This record gives sequence, structure tokens and C-alpha cells, in this order.
Amino acid sequence: MSCSSKAFSRLGALLVAHACACSPSTEPAGESYTRIDDMEGEGSRIPWQAPHTDSGAGTGRWQSFADIGCSSLVPPPTSLDADRWTFTDVPKPYTTFSGASSTRAARLSTTEPLVNTWGAGMRFDFTSTVDSVEPSTEPPPDDLPCPTAERDLSEWPAEAVDLRDYRGVTFFGMADAAAGTTRVSVLLLDRNSDPRGLVCDETQASATECFNSFASEVELGPDFKRFQVDFSDLSQDPQWGYRLDEPDLEHVYGVAFQVFTPGGVCPEGAVCPGDPPSLTFDIWIDDVYFVNR
Repeated sequence: MSCSSKAFSRLGALLVAHACACSPSTEPAGESYTRIDDMEGEGSRIPWQAPHTDSGAGTGRWQSFADIGCSSLVPPPTSLDADRWTFTDVPKPYTTFSGASSTRAARLSTTEPLVNTWGAGMRFDFTSTVDSVEPSTEPPPDDLPCPTAERDLSEWPAEAVDLRDYRGVTFFGMADAAAGTTRVSVLLLDRNSDPRGLVCDETQASATECFNSFASEVELGPDFKRFQVDFSDLSQDPQWGYRLDEPDLEHVYGVAFQVFTPGGVCPEGAVCPGDPPSLTFDIWIDDVYFVNR
């Protein structure tokens, strides 16, 4: 993983941004980028349209997630409404590449501590074959994982996409240290770690369990800063789940920004010192782009 405080922007073949001519360009020399989402739009869908997908596959959605009740996260997960995700105005607009001004970002925060859980996060798929989902009429019980299985993105039909044209992802991030942990893991949800790939085992605690994604951790600061995560630097947790030498970049479902509970979880039935581990945070992710090869 490499990190830079320089602002960034999207470039495909040409730079496409809401440019301000009076601000100098700050793109690193020799790099080019493809926009996934700059968070300036409305709704839960990402703007990036994956090339060479089936005609029925639309763009993917943002979602927050945890394995405890929905009421502790803002924005709430899609247990109630598949398209309820919203972006948040940044505290102060700031400049990204070529003078583009960012005014909104993806923000995820806790309203109360998440107690004795592995963590929480926000994610997006690159595609979706689910056009729309009717809002739930009843809130899910507090003791269910959030979102519930029938509304979890990892349960929804989607097409894996080929990311071999890209070296990694780059984004801006910041976090409020007073609100809790500031460490975020960037996860690549490929065919081998996502249950929709039909490779790993959905059975919890099995030797080939799903969700052990290739990932890299970043430490967010009090101001927006650019981070770059190269796919070649990603690694899996060596202690559990289905494991391989490298991610399958030819078949990727999405990306997640995940916050883990410091100190982990006290397993059910175990005797652990002190109070049960808890997690609080207030994290911001902005302007997510591919780094082109």
C-alpha cells in the first residue's frame, strides 16, 4: 500500500471532472485514473459501468453492514430499503485533482457502541442484476444481523467483473479520532471470498469459509487525505477461511471499507478479561477511483 497527501481525480483516456481553472493540477506524474464514484450524485448506485458485462447487469449499490441490530449505524443498512443509502456534505469543501471541488462523501458512523462484534463497514458491488427492491414494511428484529440475509448485497445476483486493466484503487479518507477507531481495511470482494462465486464455503468456521477477502489497512487522519491501495499489496488473514496466493482480479464483485473491533471478539462461552469489546467510529470515504495500469 502506498499513501499520498496529494489530491487526485479521475482520468480514463481523458480527465473528466468539474474543473476549476484557477487551481493547479495535482495528479501524480505518469498516473491515470478511472472514476468509480465521486459521491456528488444522488442515490445508492455507483456511476461506473463495468465494460463487457451481460446486458441485464446494471451498476452496483452502496450499503452499510454489521452483524448486530440496524439502529446503531448511520446511514442504516439496506434491511429496510435497498436504495436508502445517502452521501453526506463534507465539513468544508476541498480540492481534488485539477481543481475539482468535493462537497460530499460517504460517511459511516456509530450512534452507540457495537458490543462484542467483529466490526462494521460500507461497501459497493460493481454490478447488480436487481433493478429495484421494495422497502420493508416492518423493521427487522434488533437481534438479527444487519442487513438481513435477503437484503444483503452478498446475497443479491450480480456479475463479477474483470479488473486486470487496473493496478489498484485510490480514494480520500478521514476519521474523527474522538469518535473511536480510525483504522479501515480496504477489501477486494473476489470470486473466491464472495459466496456468489460458488468457491468458498458459507458455513461459519469451516476450513474454507467465505469472506476472508484480500485486504490492506489504512490509518485515517483528521483531514481528507489521498490513499492508494495496489492490488499487488493485498493479503488475506492467514488464520482462517478459504485462502489463495493472490486475488482473482478477473472475477471481482465489489469493494468494502471495513472497521474491525480493536481486540477482536470474546467468543460465546469463553471467559474473557474485562468488559466485552466494543467499537465506535466516524469514518469518511470520498472520490473512489481505479488506478489504471
